[in-house]
Amino acid sequence: MSSRRPPRWSFVPACLALTLLAITAPASRAAAAVFNVAIGIDPDNLDPAQVTTTTVGNMIDYVVETLLTIDEHGRFVPLLAESWTVSSDGLRYTFKLRPGVRFHDGTPFDAQAVKWNFDRLMDRAVRVPLRPDWEGKVEVVDPLTIRISLQQPFAPLIGGLSFTVAGMLSPASADKLGNDYKNYTHLVGTGPYVFKERRRGESITVTKNPSPSTPASPFSATGGYGRRSTTRSTRPPS
Repeated sequence: MSSRRPPRWSFVPACLALTLLAITAPASRAAAAVFNVAIGIDPDNLDPAQVTTTTVGNMIDYVVETLLTIDEHGRFVPLLAESWTVSSDGLRYTFKLRPGVRFHDGTPFDAQAVKWNFDRLMDRAVRVPLRPDWEGKVEVVDPLTIRISLQQPFAPLIGGLSFTVAGMLSPASADKLGNDYKNYTHLVGTGPYVFKERRRGESITVTKNPSPSTPASPFSATGGYGRRSTTRSTRPPS
């Protein structure tokens, strides 16, 4: 699993063990069925905005994607964004979004969705333990272009946009599936896996997205681990 940690956003490390079950030989990889992950915690939440540990972030990353990601060489590269530019004064960041991307509920991923997610991230009514400390505004330039205008330069911005906290959720799902604007419990993202269910103290199950939109995803690039992935807690719920 990938770990996306930007500068100035620190996290408490946690023990993580992986267990592969029912995976067939490489020649018949398409028949892979289940990938099990055993962890030593019961997640306190599954809302990207409320993430405080890489362990929970790694689980969310199966389902939720960010505008940018980090490649195997430690470089920031596009994911849900197709490209970006930064003004010479470091105050304006303009992102061109990947066309044709849809959330798992079928709604379009576009500039309006990005603005909604960023506005939510900066909304003081929402609990965001690792809220970025930049000040500015988010503007929709056109359906596939979003611009962040800062009041002063903020060097860690690009790094922060590659981390789980800045993950994109479907705005249409904010009041469905047990979710509310201040707290997501059923993730609806764009990633290579689709959230299926959570059994507190026992497991979180996701199923493979049959048509992922972002081949640059670290999960999609290798074809994924299997048709279903289950994260199993090795501790009872608190």
